[in-house]
Amino acid sequence: MPGQHAAKRPLTRSAAVVGSLVVLASTTVRCSAFNPTTQQSAKLPPKVGTSSSSGKNGSSSQAQLSSRAIEADAVSYTLDVDVISDTKQEELELMLQYGSTSDISLANNDDDAITDTNPYQMAARATVALTAISYVINPEPLDGLTASLWSAMYNWGPANAPLFEAEVASFAFFAWIAAFSGLHLVLGRQKTMESRFDGQMPTKPFEWAVPENFHLWFNPLGSYLGSIWVYHQFLHEKPPLPELAPTFGVFAVELLFGVFLYDLCFFPIHWLMHKSSWGQMRKVHGYHHRVSSHTLNSLETVQHSYIDGFLQVVVNILVQQITPFGGIGEKHVMSRLAHNVLVTYLLSEAHSGYDLPWMSHRLFPEFLGGAPRHEKHHHDGRVYYQQYFKYLDDFFGFTEKSLRIGDWRKKDVAAVVAADDAANGERVMIKKDKVQVSVQ
Repeated sequence: MPGQHAAKRPLTRSAAVVGSLVVLASTTVRCSAFNPTTQQSAKLPPKVGTSSSSGKNGSSSQAQLSSRAIEADAVSYTLDVDVISDTKQEELELMLQYGSTSDISLANNDDDAITDTNPYQMAARATVALTAISYVINPEPLDGLTASLWSAMYNWGPANAPLFEAEVASFAFFAWIAAFSGLHLVLGRQKTMESRFDGQMPTKPFEWAVPENFHLWFNPLGSYLGSIWVYHQFLHEKPPLPELAPTFGVFAVELLFGVFLYDLCFFPIHWLMHKSSWGQMRKVHGYHHRVSSHTLNSLETVQHSYIDGFLQVVVNILVQQITPFGGIGEKHVMSRLAHNVLVTYLLSEAHSGYDLPWMSHRLFPEFLGGAPRHEKHHHDGRVYYQQYFKYLDDFFGFTEKSLRIGDWRKKDVAAVVAADDAANGERVMIKKDKVQVSVQ
């Protein structure tokens, strides 16, 4: 009978949950209150030692500093040319006073370094931990539940239709976009404004529901379903559903691996859409960035050119054929369906314009960039090209912090002159990735 026995795969119980355990092992719980309206502002440390005066007749603390240079990585201290112009005297004095700019928290202004914990985050992590531990100890309950769910789906007529997976993705997109569009009705005016990136109510949240704007949902829906129909009709005939269910471990790993792989594979395509010297490539993606005057709405998830959407669908189709536990095309249909539901949620959330405690970037801020980063990407196409995760943008320097450092280095000569004037004759030297201040 379908679903009575879990499919045998080369996977130990420990390996099935290793991803979950790694996530939890890397997490440090921080006990600070959550406040969605609080920005990660710079905080100066309390003053220590003697006066911070940097005059030529310096005090004893000044004399101690005069024998050495104060050096700091630019990553730890982003000395922006505008900062030099506006508050150069105070900050250069602080550098001289404390002896190391690593003690001055002025650089953590990417605005996505979330350190607050909240009940949703703790509940999500506890759920992952308990699920992983229980599966390692005794996999039968979760394997049985997975098999029961697959059995019900296998015996449901519509699930055998060639376009069923595409229809699930389409329905999920509609559900998530509608949910985020109407979220302000649930939150109320005050909470909505506190949770929006621009502090305002959503702009035309139900624009897609107006009859004359039917093209906003019909065009992407028709294009997507039509493309999948052509794919199955002429390129790849839809195979029958597998009778056996996956184990819960296989299902979980295939789901997480698929999301990771999609994000990895689409990253260079997205980057090229912004950086390619071929103008048409940038033009293809330009429509998706049509909103610039206000915070995004979830509808923008599906507002793109046909070529833009086509590339995303192609990447997703390829990723859906790959599994860590078999050959090409061996990924279980149940994992593919869950992938479509999860990916459509993450995309809709990223375009929602909200910062709420239960959103992905709040649950796992170490790994997921979520709505804050994607909002910034839509308003500045030079940063944050990953759809979900953060590691590639951070590694390649596609962040606001790196952008500020790059802009500053271009003006390093002006910065040296301005800083030198501000420091009352103290020498300020800027070279490559170092800021060096020495006392004459």
